[in-house]
Amino acid sequence: LSGTATRDHPEGFAPHYAVEEYADYKVAAPEADAEPGKWLVLAEEGTPGEAVAEALDARGAEVIIMTRDEVESGVEDMREDFADRISELMEDEDTPLTGVIYAWSLAQEPITTDTPAETVAQMVADDTRAIIALGSSFDELRHGDTLPRVVLLTRNGRSAPDGASMKVDGLT
Repeated sequence: LSGTATRDHPEGFAPHYAVEEYADYKVAAPEADAEPGKWLVLAEEGTPGEAVAEALDARGAEVIIMTRDEVESGVEDMREDFADRISELMEDEDTPLTGVIYAWSLAQEPITTDTPAETVAQMVADDTRAIIALGSSFDELRHGDTLPRVVLLTRNGRSAPDGASMKVDGLT
């Protein structure tokens, strides 16, 4: 991806986690010396997530797309579906899994001032459930010393005002 980006390491998490916010993003042109690897892309057909998968494929990456229809909707069942697929891809000794790109949220419609609160709540709940399930699936994935990279691509995110805390159910 390319665009205007800001990068921040949340307190207590550096250097393992970073938050990058992109504005006016676009998929960059393939680089001749890029090492593509194998990527599991969680994306829906006809969305910017699919465009990311196509760009990785153009760079020579092996891309496996997983849609929401391929996983159960409950957190525990979803976690098992993720763990099974990721474990299978990590066990491939010829081309181990490089990373997982979460792009399901890019299939959402943009939130506007006219978007009903129930719709916003459902969008947040769907993505939160999926991201928690994805993260917890890594508890069972211990193939060697490394785990694949995880990239979360989001839509409708909002930054907290400078110095403010954005508390959600007791989390900051």
